[in-house]
Amino acid sequence: MSNPIVREIARVAGRRLGVPEADVLKIITTPPSDELGDYALPCFAFAQRQKRPPHEVARELAEALREAEHVVKAEAAGPYVNVTVDRAALLRFIVGAILEQGERYGGGDEGRGRTIVIDYSSPNIARPFSIAHLRSTALGNALKRLFRHLGYRVVGVNHLGDWGTQFGALIAAYKRWGSRERVERENVYELFRLYVKFHEEAEKDPKLEEEARLWFKKLEEGDQEALELWRWFVELSWRAFRRYYELLGVEFEEVRGESAYRDRTGPLIEELLKKGIARESEGAVIIPFDDEGDKGEGEGEGMPPLLLRKRDGTTLYATRDLAAALYHYETYRFYKKLYVVGAEQSLHFKQLFKALERMGHEWARDLVHVAFGMVLFEDKKMSTRKGRVIFLEEVVRKATQRTREIIESIAKTADLTPEEKDRVAQDVGVSAVLYSQLSRSRTQDIHFRWEEVLNFEGKSGPYVQYTHARMAGVLRRAGVSTSTPPQPDEVDYGVLTHPHEVALAKKLELFPQKVRQAVEEYDPFPVAEYLADLAAAANKFYDTCRVLGEEPAVERARLALVRATKTVLKTGLELLGLKAPERM
Repeated sequence: MSNPIVREIARVAGRRLGVPEADVLKIITTPPSDELGDYALPCFAFAQRQKRPPHEVARELAEALREAEHVVKAEAAGPYVNVTVDRAALLRFIVGAILEQGERYGGGDEGRGRTIVIDYSSPNIARPFSIAHLRSTALGNALKRLFRHLGYRVVGVNHLGDWGTQFGALIAAYKRWGSRERVERENVYELFRLYVKFHEEAEKDPKLEEEARLWFKKLEEGDQEALELWRWFVELSWRAFRRYYELLGVEFEEVRGESAYRDRTGPLIEELLKKGIARESEGAVIIPFDDEGDKGEGEGEGMPPLLLRKRDGTTLYATRDLAAALYHYETYRFYKKLYVVGAEQSLHFKQLFKALERMGHEWARDLVHVAFGMVLFEDKKMSTRKGRVIFLEEVVRKATQRTREIIESIAKTADLTPEEKDRVAQDVGVSAVLYSQLSRSRTQDIHFRWEEVLNFEGKSGPYVQYTHARMAGVLRRAGVSTSTPPQPDEVDYGVLTHPHEVALAKKLELFPQKVRQAVEEYDPFPVAEYLADLAAAANKFYDTCRVLGEEPAVERARLALVRATKTVLKTGLELLGLKAPERM
């Protein structure tokens, strides 16, 4: 919170207590109910610093704050000071700032000169995009937009899984059961079928696993047939992925597969061996960690070694992840690098970061594993090998179809052309799917249920989008241009006295705070939850307070509030990677 009234409260409190204004700003919050006031100051930290009882500090502070400009009432309530301010001034500062800043509202320049690299999505080649891939994609794309809103330079990286033993398995499966004609016709779905079939057959005949290892060894050694098949699989897969990303509105600044680092792994392993960081163990090469008591997943347990090269001479994704981290720091000199990867990979990233620390790279402390919970289907973990997955195309198709049915049933959409209805249906359907991945804390598991994804009421993406379209409709009917903000003296905010008007304005004030919370926690959830709450406050206001047809002063003020609400809803939706339709 940083409107002029809040800054004045912090200035007066800081001067009275002898503490920096910035320290007071950090702790100013809101009371549990509007009846208590507009802002609250907890006095625990100040009391501890002055070695005085908190309630005594609160009484002293309340007395000082009564003299502050725009403060109507300041009362001590135990260790808290509740402050009520001039409502007209408060609304003028909140709504005026939004109208002046437009879609820059909630942003900042604290990231200027700093680069954030975000590694996200990273699907495996030769597999259709599933709902499990979607969570990393949705989280990473939203984080990228949120960091940019605060002035950071952000590099989105798609680290494709295009190398490894699984490609030996795929080549072996294709050689045994595949058809070029069928692969060309059915694309990644046929490659996926072959991959699943291989693992089904390998359970009956374990010798197939050795066949897969041999094909991958050939691939690493540059065998012509293996490379040609691999390149073909990659080309087919990336063509399909591009279609998915266009549908989701997701873009990357860098797309590189694991294979891009294969020429770096050999020299890297030799360097680690030479420096004594890695060592040979039973024909393989490892980085041991137990010699320094490094901890792993379990309390008091030594972290297992990081395997860099198998006994057969092939490398692992950990080796390529090391090479990729080195490449990204050399290329971008990042402030931080975020890995948006499932929580089940936590041990891998602990090993990776520790290995880079062992190599003497101080920037390893700037690597962050943005872990997230699993996406469960029928309360079970999805499994590509077992074919237990839900494909993104199916989810988007059902969501779009459901949206189209709703659009057709609403009389208000009669003025939309069939083409506009199709576009809105896709925008809203895709957003419903994306919001389902962002509408809870990233650390929680998501139980994928069709009825929840396709629920367009309550706290859902379509509900927020509908509210935005509703605000846009009011402005359209009023003939309000959104290109230039009204002059401050054109609006009398003193006429906005209804509790729902005030509650909506105070909800709008929280947006910058939620953006920063999302960035600090590496989690878009605070913004997603906030938008649903803001939409609820906006609809309460709209259903209670008539906007058009009121006396001119009231209509102007309420239109300004509508316009500010539409601006924040649109900005918030776009920061999450969702569309903000003007009509629904």
